[in-house]
Amino acid sequence: MRIGKVIFATLIIAGGCLAAASCAPEVADDGPSSDAVAASKASYEEGERAFRERNAADAVTHFRAAIELDPNNTQAHRMFIFASQDLDRSEISAELDEDARNAAMKAAADESFENLLALYEEWSQGSPDIAAYKWAIGQLYMYRDYDKVRQYTNEALALDPGLADGYSTLALMADVSGDKNRELELLKKAVEAAPDSPDKAFYYAASLHQADPALWREKSLEVAERFPESERGAQSLYWLAYRTGDRDERISIYEHLRTAYPPEEFDWSGSGMTQLANLYSESQPEKALALAEQMVAATAEEPDGWSATHWNERLAFQQNVMKGNELIANGQYQLAVELLQDTTIPRFVDANVFHETRARALDGAGQTAEAYEYLLPLAATEPTERVRGAALFYAVKLGKDNKTVRADIRAVLDEGAEELEDYSFERYDNGERVSLSDFRGKVVLLNFWYPFCGPCRGENPELQKVLEKYGPEGFEILALNVHPEEDEFVLPYANGNGFDFIQLRSDMEFAQSEFQARGMPTNFLLDIEGRKVLRLPPIAGTQVRTLELQIESLLPEKSAADGLVSDLVAPDPEQAENEEPGHAGVIASVDPRELQAGTQALMTIELDLVPGTHANSDSPTDSALIPTTFFPDSVEGVVWEQVIYPRPTEVIEWYSVDPLPVFEDGAVIQARLSVDEDAVPGKLDVSGQLRIQVCDADYCYPPERVPVTAAITVIGQ
Repeated sequence: MRIGKVIFATLIIAGGCLAAASCAPEVADDGPSSDAVAASKASYEEGERAFRERNAADAVTHFRAAIELDPNNTQAHRMFIFASQDLDRSEISAELDEDARNAAMKAAADESFENLLALYEEWSQGSPDIAAYKWAIGQLYMYRDYDKVRQYTNEALALDPGLADGYSTLALMADVSGDKNRELELLKKAVEAAPDSPDKAFYYAASLHQADPALWREKSLEVAERFPESERGAQSLYWLAYRTGDRDERISIYEHLRTAYPPEEFDWSGSGMTQLANLYSESQPEKALALAEQMVAATAEEPDGWSATHWNERLAFQQNVMKGNELIANGQYQLAVELLQDTTIPRFVDANVFHETRARALDGAGQTAEAYEYLLPLAATEPTERVRGAALFYAVKLGKDNKTVRADIRAVLDEGAEELEDYSFERYDNGERVSLSDFRGKVVLLNFWYPFCGPCRGENPELQKVLEKYGPEGFEILALNVHPEEDEFVLPYANGNGFDFIQLRSDMEFAQSEFQARGMPTNFLLDIEGRKVLRLPPIAGTQVRTLELQIESLLPEKSAADGLVSDLVAPDPEQAENEEPGHAGVIASVDPRELQAGTQALMTIELDLVPGTHANSDSPTDSALIPTTFFPDSVEGVVWEQVIYPRPTEVIEWYSVDPLPVFEDGAVIQARLSVDEDAVPGKLDVSGQLRIQVCDADYCYPPERVPVTAAITVIGQ
């Protein structure tokens, strides 16, 4: 990382300092002037532009200039740190294998930390009254030394009790420490310190969800009303609707989101329209059709984008479902069967009505057994009340009783069950070791998580409710922390929130190697024999009832007699997950396709993502996220010169403290290569693997490695 050091030092000198440890921005005793604050904001915006354009060197220069003009600009401090870290990472060779690259990334992070810490300590010593310097040092220590985070943040607040970001930082620390009351108190102080900040208002409102549902609803609506031009307003309405139990109220809130925040202008509103279309499809198909038509028109400017593709597919899907019902009403059952069996179900679509319609068509065509056989795997892979009820209806027509149907569902689960080693783990509470075999006779949820994982903390209250319903006699949750460096937070967080999971020590190496669990949270259900039966999506919204049905299907018959089990239940086998299409598509090409030995070419890798998702950028700001990385293969006669990643966009997720740099909808990645002068003429395949981790608003999925191949022809000189 010597080059990174030279660049970093050069930028500091260019900013007017002779060395990193010899210069601190000067500010008048009464603070920067209004002109300086305005100039700082302008420089910050230039830095953001440069950062988006992947020009880390310019970004560092502009963010540093913003700090010099206004040392109290915490946004500039945050982005100066991010951009400086990104600058060092950019010097890592593209030809390193994964292990070497990961080691280089860690070394770059350590070097950035040391450089920035030295700089900020000198700045703070030169201007000891500037609170933002102390706060920034605390940010540097995040994920490294949490006592230092608290120390420097508290020192910053002692200097400036109006430092809103200081309260936000301490609120996060209180959250992961299980002190909900303290978290709410600090988030409220952040709002009071920065009343015009949509970020601070949103986080305070969101934190009230479990503590005070009525106030949560009031504050969420207030955020949407006060900040009509902010994504935070749309995000607030999205989550209010998503977490509202009453179906009609949920529809009403999504409709308000649609009106107040046009979906073609606000990402969170666009995501909300997918949920609204699902709700409409259950009882108001004409509205579902009209909404799909609106979204097709709204996305028409980018016809090849994933949003346009999704809504066009959804429109065709909705039209086919409605046509199928029309054919059934006219007694044309076989035509309906043929139409629906050729209909593709788009991703992120609630297909309950489709499944019911297709089964009715089969039954009407005299194929009742086929209707049941069609629904049975769905009742075992997508356990909803509607699919379950439909399966039971046709089972009764075939003379099957509830016990037989349960046996049929269990047979599907048994087919995909996987034996596990008898792993053992150390408990956090008493230091004793427990093994998976200790829990045989119970259904077990293995929950891979870590305290600073926002989505993990988001699903834990739902998991606790499920545990209270089915445990402890028949069901247990084993929570495995995969970040040992966060051990100090595990028990305070769990105990402070009243979570009764058994907390166990683990690490990422175990999670990845033994369970292929990379994105957190990742959950698995084990049956009473200790076999791995299901890999689960995040537990939120309708997935809570799905989890309950899955557990019920795995409980022994005596639990059914005790009233814990519904008449018909349906868990989600791994087989269905394996058959799902991936989250991304990749197309590669090389320009020029024909080139002389000794010349260069440019490989272009086009990454397409499903709507509603994004891929982490090549330099995510959260160390737990997997960066998008192209790993070129070693090809004889070819030298890979450079990999060029596009500028990311920033998204704000409900669980993120800061904006996350991501690739939305897709990305175009380029890899520059050269052919040796003595390369043999002829056709040559240049290839590699694109590692991506795709996330949506709830979850980061396990990383994928997508093969990338393109052909070139080498012409002799």
